[in-house]
Amino acid sequence: AADNVLFGPSAGASITTAIQNTLIGLRAGAAVTTGGQHVFLGTDSGGAITTGIRNVLLGFETGIAITTGNSNIILGTQAGSSLVTGDSNIVIGNLANMASSALGGNIIFGSSAGNSGITGSANIIFGTSAGTALTSGSSNILIGADADVNLGTLSASIALGRGAIITGL
Repeated sequence: AADNVLFGPSAGASITTAIQNTLIGLRAGAAVTTGGQHVFLGTDSGGAITTGIRNVLLGFETGIAITTGNSNIILGTQAGSSLVTGDSNIVIGNLANMASSALGGNIIFGSSAGNSGITGSANIIFGTSAGTALTSGSSNILIGADADVNLGTLSASIALGRGAIITGL
């Protein structure tokens, strides 16, 4: 293990060959073994990551369940807290995307946005509590507070505006 910056009780406690990590906070990156190039700031942020690479997790319990996810940017208290294997996601907002275990290439922005266990990919969700019914749909754009779908499996749909709901045909 080389070029790591560790600060806080149990931060990076399991590092074996991991390199170029910055892990700051109580148990931040505590399970990292061979992963590298992470930036974790906050109590328990990235606490389960073992071999993932290039994740940026900022906030209390942010990305706490990720084990092998790569290239995620997650900011906010408990944001992405159920995500286990997602790659290339951007999740910003307190309590945002707390229910998805596998996620890929999504952009989720807003307090409590995307809290529906999304497994789809390439979704763009902006707004407080937006996308809370979306489950396996992909390539959707939901913009506005409470913007959503009425059928969680819809794909390639757009909802714009506060409370806008896409209805399945």
